[in-house]
Amino acid sequence: MDLLRKLRPDAAAHTAHRPPLQLQRMRCYFLYNVPVTEQIFSPVENWALGVTPQLIQRFDVRPADVPAFYTAHYRTEHAPYLISDPQGPQQTFIPKEKLAALGFFSELNLSKDINVSWEFTLALQNAGLITLRLDIKEPLPSNPAYHLGGLHLNPEYTVVATEPIQHLWAHTPDTRPEFITLDDLARAIHAHFFTACGLNAHRYRALRHEIQIPFMAVDVETSFKSQFEFLEQASAALVELVFKPACWEIEQPSLIHADSILGESRLWSVAQDTLLIAAYEGVVYIKLKTFDTGAAHQVSGYELADESSVLHTFKVAVSNYHFLRILDDMLDKETRRLIQTVGQYQRALHTAPGDENNLLAMNEFAIQMRGLRFELVDLLEEINNSDKLIDEEWHIALLDKLNVTMGISAWFDSVNKRVDNLRELAQTVENAYAKLTNLGISRNIERFNGQLLQMNIESEEMQNRMRRAEPFFAALAAVEALNLLISIWFDSTYPLTAMLSQWLQLPLGFAVRFLGTLGVLLALFLTIGLIRWVAARWGQHSA
Repeated sequence: MDLLRKLRPDAAAHTAHRPPLQLQRMRCYFLYNVPVTEQIFSPVENWALGVTPQLIQRFDVRPADVPAFYTAHYRTEHAPYLISDPQGPQQTFIPKEKLAALGFFSELNLSKDINVSWEFTLALQNAGLITLRLDIKEPLPSNPAYHLGGLHLNPEYTVVATEPIQHLWAHTPDTRPEFITLDDLARAIHAHFFTACGLNAHRYRALRHEIQIPFMAVDVETSFKSQFEFLEQASAALVELVFKPACWEIEQPSLIHADSILGESRLWSVAQDTLLIAAYEGVVYIKLKTFDTGAAHQVSGYELADESSVLHTFKVAVSNYHFLRILDDMLDKETRRLIQTVGQYQRALHTAPGDENNLLAMNEFAIQMRGLRFELVDLLEEINNSDKLIDEEWHIALLDKLNVTMGISAWFDSVNKRVDNLRELAQTVENAYAKLTNLGISRNIERFNGQLLQMNIESEEMQNRMRRAEPFFAALAAVEALNLLISIWFDSTYPLTAMLSQWLQLPLGFAVRFLGTLGVLLALFLTIGLIRWVAARWGQHSA
């Protein structure tokens, strides 16, 4: 049941008339993305930027602090690295006079300048972050204090002093303005670190202002006796802190919208003195200084309700959100380019279907797309599985609520569809390659069968010629045999008969001639048999 429905019947009706909260202190965090790649269709080793050797050699790089309840897998595969420049400060300020000159902030009546500091982190897998922090250390009423949570929305709010951070423009000193916006500061930090290392400092603006979900942490002292009583009495101020209506040209949020903002799906708390409210317009972390939790010393080191722990989980969600939005846009463009590439292959195959170079290029292209899809599926599973990143139930619940509230689940589904499109493209190329390969094999088989048929035809023609020539050879053989027999019977000087007469010691007569005739016939019979056997064996070997 939603908070406003739990309240007494007239509570919601009076929500808009309750006074603002008195904030003892406020910290505003603005998170800007640092893109890890511009071209996703690239070798795997270039897919994630991570911490490059250039950054390590040029600047101080160390692992960022990670809450104790994050998994070893997160620390190995996703943990961010802090990048800092020891040659220059990482803080500047917003002069109170400069801010008061803007009508939107004139009611703040600040007595001190606002300190601005930053943190630059690069993650191993997903978008890096530049976190700008505004620290307001003096008491302020929540309205108009929440206006500071919308400082990033107007590109004309050039209120951040650049004098203390001149080193950010050291490579182009003549371009340093006196005052800049938060967006300009994030861009200058990015350009300073990347330009010094020879890296591409391209800013990827997937969002109009790059970030629409600031994190505001406020300290409040109240006279309320319980967290529920605080929620009930301070609901109007809480809705303003989260939604910041004046930042969207709205005088006051409607009761329907207030009911949605304070719904159970957007509230998170594990300690009596802490509360978090999440919305697409911003997240508010409230520390109720009135309550004492009774935890006077550290036991497990988990510190679930600590601001730094909650902020880290918020950064994980925002980093994933940035990454998915950037990746979705890149996949849209990449898919169009890949479709054009597939069309080029198809046209090339029409003009030269048997070109081996085209086939090899198609096969390599399909392998690359398949590998890219596997990488994306694995990466999307990594950033979408809260249980794989966090070992503690309540921060798993927090990350899941942030994912739903910020629309990360919807962007995850959108990117998944683009990844499926890659699979279909790869399948199209693979099918064409398989068909052409099968066609090539079929044509080779047909060519071989044609050659075999031609050989059979030529062999049959040769056999026919041999059959037609057999009578002539037979006649020749008969003539030769007859001539041999005549010589045996009628030529007394024929060597064969003379040799037989000498071997057998018989007179040259009928017996010797008869034996010579039998020897010749036997020799002819054996010779013809031997020739036929050799011919048969040669034929079998040739087949």
